[in-house]
Amino acid sequence: MRRTSKLITSACIAALVLAACGSDYKGLSKAEFVKQADAICVKNQAETEKLAKAVGDNPTIAQVKDVYADQLIPAFDDQVDELRALKPPEADRETISKMLDDLSAGIDEAGASIAAMKSLKELDALEEPAGFKSANAAAKAYGLKKCSEE
Repeated sequence: MRRTSKLITSACIAALVLAACGSDYKGLSKAEFVKQADAICVKNQAETEKLAKAVGDNPTIAQVKDVYADQLIPAFDDQVDELRALKPPEADRETISKMLDDLSAGIDEAGASIAAMKSLKELDALEEPAGFKSANAAAKAYGLKKCSEE
């Protein structure tokens, strides 16, 4: 009897702790989330442009692959990590999470496509990865002006 009572008490305490954890979520307002996310995206775009300029106008395929693998992918991954660190409004958590999952998938898709390239001609023929398209559409629909292509 005592053992059952302890188990029930432990289960109730665990339920209360879990319920308290779930209700403590303090997300940003949508306006503040958009402001902070756009600032992250602006910073990343500046870094990306700097890397593109460093490669020059006539890079070799090896240079393109190296810059993408060694510098661009890590920069994009950092951007996703920074965006994930923001706390969106509670009602938008699923939307933002899906958008960032799509963005990560797009980064992976682009990386695989560029790694498989054998010539620079293939670079011009590359299509935008589905993950980028989906993430861009979600960002635009959410109101992220600097995190979506206009």
